[in-house]
Amino acid sequence: MESPPPHKRNVRRDDDRISALPDDLLLGILERLELREAVRAGAVSTRWRHLPHRLSRLHLNGRHFRCTTLLEFMDAFTGATRRLLTDRDCHCNGSHAIKSISLRFFLSAPHLSPIGRAVEHVVSRGETKRLHFGTCSPYKRNTALQLAEFGQQFMSFSRDYPLAFQWLTRLTLKNLAFGHSDVTDLINACDRLTHLTLSFCQLVDEHTPLKIDTPCSGIKDLEFIQFGCTQIELISVPKLSKVQCTSWRLANPPVRFVYVPELRDIWIQPEHPKQLTAIFRNLSDLSLSEIFPECDLSWTLFILEAAPALQKFTLSRTRHACDIAFEDNAEKTNVVWEPSKDFKHMNLKSLTIDGFEEEDKVTNYIRLVMGRAVGLKRIELRGEGCKKCDAIDPRTSQVDETRRHRIKELLTNGSSSSVERIMR
Repeated sequence: MESPPPHKRNVRRDDDRISALPDDLLLGILERLELREAVRAGAVSTRWRHLPHRLSRLHLNGRHFRCTTLLEFMDAFTGATRRLLTDRDCHCNGSHAIKSISLRFFLSAPHLSPIGRAVEHVVSRGETKRLHFGTCSPYKRNTALQLAEFGQQFMSFSRDYPLAFQWLTRLTLKNLAFGHSDVTDLINACDRLTHLTLSFCQLVDEHTPLKIDTPCSGIKDLEFIQFGCTQIELISVPKLSKVQCTSWRLANPPVRFVYVPELRDIWIQPEHPKQLTAIFRNLSDLSLSEIFPECDLSWTLFILEAAPALQKFTLSRTRHACDIAFEDNAEKTNVVWEPSKDFKHMNLKSLTIDGFEEEDKVTNYIRLVMGRAVGLKRIELRGEGCKKCDAIDPRTSQVDETRRHRIKELLTNGSSSSVERIMR
């Protein structure tokens, strides 16, 4: 007995051809749109109406709602969150589960509970891969009392909805004040958290250090933007690989590293190598960028002394004659450093210098490194031209080419032939 032909959707003449496509293809189209456009498509067509509730990616930003008061903003935001997170067919298969959720909202105590309940309703199914919370203050300027109140609200939110926070993978907080252990408690409460950004936040007592002690956490990326405290102490953050600390307001170094074995990106200033060896002893690949070409380079040898396992070392100058000068540009300070007389580096294999133009400085520095890096195999000098700089002075590219040729000759004469020299 022959099976009946596959059922075809009945498309009226006034329906467009896209609406005749299967749901899976239509979902693929909506997934590529901003959420507002996807919801709007469902609102204007009965054929598309159910599809926004089957999207696998839900990114909502409270600032996108056209409202005039905080209450209106958050009423609209929580209403949309509930509809899109909870008004779903509970019998839908895994392909229609929400895999990625990003919610950016203002801190408003009455609205945190419906957000927490809606998120826990979804993550309890165990199919969410990425969950991001982002918060900000509704005010342009905040008093210390307001910051402390916002901080207390958010910490209460994390305690009231532990399941939601256990599924968080990224957290972006702005304009909060924390108690002395709040940040550690927050990280420990977020089992899956890998990225934390604290922007314009502070400790309630700004005259104390922020201590982060999370030996069981999986956090990999910490970013502090104008954080208010005396110092950030990373006591135990075993999976941390990147730290960013910008707009630091005090003179003392912003971060103290205790146990961060996976750390790769580090802000540092010259210190005696003996003080840095404990931190840099396993460092194998290092790049130093935005070095002023007018400054001497020998100071960078303190890194070589402090990092005995270093194999690849790159120095680059990204500042050009065409750059616009700003009032807050870094001051050109020529750091003087004398390496130890008997210092030898056994593991450095590759040295790359990008963008330096003064040949005596380059050759003297390279000879200095070659005299200490006994295992050096490769030296690469990169001098790619800049169209804007050439426009300012058309002779620049010609001079650079002549200069690179002279540098290569100087490095070849009287030096070991076992080192490969590359000019680009």
